[in-house]
Amino acid sequence: MDVTNGNFAKALQTLKDHLPRAEFISFDLEFTGLGEHRPSQLDTPQIRYSSAREDASEFPPIQFGLCLFRKSTALVPREDSDAFESEESWETISYNFNLFPRAVYYPPCSRYPLYDKRFSLQASTVSFLTSHMFDFQKCFKVGITWLREDREKDFLEHVQNDMRVRRKNRWSMDNLSGEDGMLLKEWGQNIDKWLTELKEKGNLPLQSDTEAKIRSFVLPNDARLRSLIFDFVRLNYQRMAAHAIPAQNGKKMIRLSLFGSEDRAKQQYEKVLLQDVKDVVLREVMFRQVVDELRKHKKPIVVHNGLMDVTKLYANFVGDLPAELTSFKKVFRKEFPVVFDTKRLVDNLCAKDEEVRREMRKARGVSEMLGVLRKVAENRKHNVVMQTFIPVDSNDRNVTGNNTELVARLTGFSTTEIDDAVMERDENGFGRYSVQGYVHEAGYDALETGMLFAFLSTLGKQSPNELSLSSCGGFSRINVYSDMEESNPWFELPVFIIKGIVKDDGGIGEHRKEHGKARFNHTVKQLTKDTIYCGDQTEIVTAGKEVCMAILRVKPSRKRKRGEEGNVGESEDRQSEGAVDHTSMIIENGRKLGVEVIRYAPSALERDWAFISRARVFA
Repeated sequence: MDVTNGNFAKALQTLKDHLPRAEFISFDLEFTGLGEHRPSQLDTPQIRYSSAREDASEFPPIQFGLCLFRKSTALVPREDSDAFESEESWETISYNFNLFPRAVYYPPCSRYPLYDKRFSLQASTVSFLTSHMFDFQKCFKVGITWLREDREKDFLEHVQNDMRVRRKNRWSMDNLSGEDGMLLKEWGQNIDKWLTELKEKGNLPLQSDTEAKIRSFVLPNDARLRSLIFDFVRLNYQRMAAHAIPAQNGKKMIRLSLFGSEDRAKQQYEKVLLQDVKDVVLREVMFRQVVDELRKHKKPIVVHNGLMDVTKLYANFVGDLPAELTSFKKVFRKEFPVVFDTKRLVDNLCAKDEEVRREMRKARGVSEMLGVLRKVAENRKHNVVMQTFIPVDSNDRNVTGNNTELVARLTGFSTTEIDDAVMERDENGFGRYSVQGYVHEAGYDALETGMLFAFLSTLGKQSPNELSLSSCGGFSRINVYSDMEESNPWFELPVFIIKGIVKDDGGIGEHRKEHGKARFNHTVKQLTKDTIYCGDQTEIVTAGKEVCMAILRVKPSRKRKRGEEGNVGESEDRQSEGAVDHTSMIIENGRKLGVEVIRYAPSALERDWAFISRARVFA
């Protein structure tokens, strides 16, 4: 869906309807420049971050691509017949938001802006985007503006103070001259004439405070004159409330409500005033509402080579970027707890998969990486099924859009063959990316990034040392284990991998924890400090620390037969096939520390590695 000022409200509503059910989201930005820093292999993470930080506000995003992914069941053609069979698939909803940071004028008739936004254009970036048919005129003319949260608070306070001052200062027609004074005098005469008519008909005085008489008038087209009229009415007729109503026949209208008491009119006025303030501020906040939804639902986020994307996301829509990378990771993870970078995941897959490494040598960019993984998937008899989801309403009726089957077997995203019917687009444009031709449009690139992640998760099913994330995010398996062994810029928490299990002298206890419909046994054991490995050697396990933990499964062994050596009851302590040891106690320097598991992935019991994504150490 291509989104501008004109259809932003509709796009925002569909996003609010479907984001809560997404398994993960992917996003991509197009911006006006890349900055002067040239990456070097000698760069430290801090150097890379500092460069991205300097350019985050100077080169703001002018397109924001967002794609929602969720699991579904799709119908795909059988290879041996014309019939269809059901297969697990991904449903996607893609948005391409065109952005432009407009100046803020308040009052609207002001000569100078209250807030103005300065940004730069880099010639090489503009040339690159132009060569890919980027529509700059669309962004500049109908792009969606935004206001960061701190600026919103300042603007809200300014508007409220301004309206309070206007309320205290009563208009006097004697203080106005020329056309303005004549206009307000005419409006005063029209209102007085209406009140006289009501009195002559016996409709005045009103019988109760709740009773009201209503009359609508046509307003002039000039915004400044409309503002004068509203202030004049509100401040010279204490028992009357005025508010704007939708235009009729192309003309703007004002509705006057006459009440039986000043208090009643004041209450109505305050209500209208509050709504007016919200409307004024909301018109400037605009696109940031999308980012607020992402912050609210905290879905797993997927990017590709995304340092610049995440820094620009935070700097333009959330707050100022801290100077240190470690501080940025903390504040970013607070708003967006789970972030995956597909470039890093591809590197990890290449490190342990010879076929992928061989085929990936010449791949550049997401599209070529998808082509490589498509070839590998074909060789391994894997399929990723893609279903373009066209939302009709919040109840998800017509999930395939106008009864058209929108299922394609993804044998290579950049070379997908799709039935002609798929190219039909619904009235909102949600079928936009069923055809090619949108490379380097942010929404299309976001869709490709998410599909690359889906391929990685599928291929990971056959990879060693894999981790299952299906219970955490609904998507399949990816190799996060090798990712956690290194210093990971996307993990705020230190990562600890348990390499061995040591039984405490006090014996082994057992407790059960409910998780959905299934029940999992968790053997309570204790660990020594030597059994804990941390990717960052400077990190130490201490009370109060939150950690990411990966725990190796203890291989099951046969029960001891009666008469064999072993402790009493040891056979009962053996775990069944697929069980996983979860630590509840860590010993550090002779001091016992407990570990409270906050979130974990029980479906990892199928494999050799289980993943506790968040745990808290306590004394």
